[in-house]
Amino acid sequence: MSNAELRNRGRLLLRGARFKALVVAGFSIFFWWGLYRLFFHGLRFIYSVAAQYYFEDLIGAMLDIFFFALTLMLVFSNGIITYTSLYKSKETGFLLAAPVPPESIFLYKFGESVAFSSWAFLFLATPLMAAYGSLFKLGALFYLGSALYFVAYIVLPAALGSMIAMLVTTYVPRTRKGIVWAFVLAALPIIFTTEGTAL
Repeated sequence: MSNAELRNRGRLLLRGARFKALVVAGFSIFFWWGLYRLFFHGLRFIYSVAAQYYFEDLIGAMLDIFFFALTLMLVFSNGIITYTSLYKSKETGFLLAAPVPPESIFLYKFGESVAFSSWAFLFLATPLMAAYGSLFKLGALFYLGSALYFVAYIVLPAALGSMIAMLVTTYVPRTRKGIVWAFVLAALPIIFTTEGTAL
């Protein structure tokens, strides 16, 4: 294969990659804006039909349920991703054979798990907070506080999921049913604790 052919193929690949990136970015912006408008009109409708006092209680309960459901999903997704990336991946065995501290390997896999599991949460939560701040004309401190809250929020479920994955690997037989039941049983204390706090 000549150098000219290689250059042409490289240019075609770059053009295809740019086109795919533009399509994904365009659809992402479109869906994010759609979610923002949906949340904005939904919150405005609730505010219009409810008194201000009841609105605060109602929106607080809705946000509690919203983030509680997302917490459960993030714990499960982080646990599954951590289990597969740490204990089922050939890359982990290769990294453990290299002169790299095990703590660094775990942190690398932990960051990978957070990145894979949390993008959907950010895609759902950021338009909600943006709509809430826009509806009540909140200042920049609200958005800054929300961003810091999201950073802390995505780390906690990831840590819980990683702990569950390590406990499952240590104490549960490595069968599919055993893993599923272990994750369910491990999530029950979280559910009851959160419900008791809400009540």
